[in-house]
Amino acid sequence: MSVAGRIAQDPARSEVRRCARCGNATQVCVHAWQHSVNGISSNTVIRECQCQSCGATVTLQPRIKIWPLWLMAVLLLPSVVGSLVPGIMAFRRGRAWKINPVVPDAPMPPMRYKSGPGNRRCDCGGTLVLKSVTRNTHNGIPAGTEYVYQCDKCQKEVTLESALGILLNFLFGALLALLGYVVLDAVKDPWWRWGGGIVLALLGLLLVGQGISRITAQLRHPELPSNLL
Repeated sequence: MSVAGRIAQDPARSEVRRCARCGNATQVCVHAWQHSVNGISSNTVIRECQCQSCGATVTLQPRIKIWPLWLMAVLLLPSVVGSLVPGIMAFRRGRAWKINPVVPDAPMPPMRYKSGPGNRRCDCGGTLVLKSVTRNTHNGIPAGTEYVYQCDKCQKEVTLESALGILLNFLFGALLALLGYVVLDAVKDPWWRWGGGIVLALLGLLLVGQGISRITAQLRHPELPSNLL
């Protein structure tokens, strides 16, 4: 199952919380991840918050990712040890909400800490501004992060990939190309040999090519210094 987490326009971005570490009302939501499963958006939002006084970070998991853990812990109570892991996870996630409460009417603090990647230089000389970020996972395993930028001058869109995503492109591409070679070399049936082998090899080359293009895009569009953001 493929799951994507895309930065969402979440109302929590206007909330100010009291930081559990320093006690100041300067903790704000810097990223709100809207989850989608196989392309279908859900109401699950994970909030990543950071204190603008001391820099402490906290992740606030949605309630729908907390109460099932409590249920699992209760069901596994007879095994005692088996209930500890989900119980501890549920306790920690619930406690994060309690010790970092919203402070009503607190002013939005100045943003001292950079959240996310900075802007980049476009080919036209304009500035590529971060438009969206998508974290991809497959069966719970991270599969890279995609960054979509848009130029404020020519409106061109550029998609960049995290190092993990690029590495997976090369690995899966090489694996498919190798399978294609094995099919071409070992399979006797002409339909499977030429059809399957060529398709697998082409898919592998396509993934490798995508990895190369993402590396090239990183080099062509360098990140701007913080004073030019």
